[in-house]
Parts: sequence; structure tokens; C-alpha cells
Amino acid sequence: MSVPRTARRFHAGVLFPLSNIILGTIFLAGMLAVDVLVVAAGLTASNTSDQIWSTVALVLSLLGYAMALSWLCLGINAARPIRIDAEHLYLPTIDLRRGITHLAVPLAEIAGVEMIYRSAPRNSRWQLSIIRLHGNNLSSDSLTSARGSTHPPTGTRASRAAEEIRRSLPSRTLP
Repeated sequence: MSVPRTARRFHAGVLFPLSNIILGTIFLAGMLAVDVLVVAAGLTASNTSDQIWSTVALVLSLLGYAMALSWLCLGINAARPIRIDAEHLYLPTIDLRRGITHLAVPLAEIAGVEMIYRSAPRNSRWQLSIIRLHGNNLSSDSLTSARGSTHPPTGTRASRAAEEIRRSLPSRTLP
């Protein structure tokens, strides 16, 4: 049985998104400082090997920028709440074409909601998983729990929010 659906917002906490935003910002600032020094050293370098090493350092710094931006995107995405209204569940996402936006999933297309344990890429944590009727699963970093794989996230803010989302689904879509 579904409960009356009013517009709600869910998020698990601030430690995970805040740590990723801080790490991304520090890494981005560090890479910018290294680039300024490398460009200054490369412009004044007289021999070819110094110029080559400066170029290699600049290319590696571009990879560093990509990593820093991915940390920032992960942190920003995790800091944004999941929203639910009478018809849709809105998952936060960052798209290169549309920028910071939400993915609207109709409640009628959702088969179930559960917390699953993810051990990759670098942070092992329980994460909200949305199971759609056509078999496509979605996940969100906005609802996570840092408990280990042997301890389910029962009783945490994330599991309570997942249960409330599950109860908000139309009764025909409950697992």
C-alpha cells in the first residue's frame, strides 16, 4: 500500500559530499600552482630536456584537472538531495550538455528501491539503487551509508529515507 505522496527531499549527510568537494578543490588549487610553476620554468628553460619535462608535466596536470573535477562533481552530486513528488523521483546528476540537473524517473516505472553495497571505485559504501521496471538500474550518491559490507545500513538516515521512498511508490510497483 502506498502512502500519500507530498513533495519531499532526501539526503544522507554532509561528510561524504563535503570531503569530496574539499579534496577536489585542494587538488585543483594544487594543480593550478604546479602549472604556473611549470610554465614559468618551461619558458625560461634553455635546454631541450627541461622543455620536454615541462611539457610532460603540463600533460600530466591535465589528467590531474580531470581527477579534481571528477571529485568536485561527485561531491556536488552527493550534496544535492533526491526529491520526490506525486509523479516523479528526481535524482541529481551532472551532464556535460545540460550542466547540473535532475533525472526525473516516473514513479510508475520504478519496480523497487534498495540499498546496495558498492566497493568501487575508491569508496566502499552502501548506496541507494533504483530498480526500474524495464530492468535499467540507477544509483545515487545522495543517499549513502559508510557502514561496512558485513553490517547492513539498517537504522541509518539513508536506510530510513530509502524505506520512505519505497513506501511512496504506487502499490503495484512494490517488490
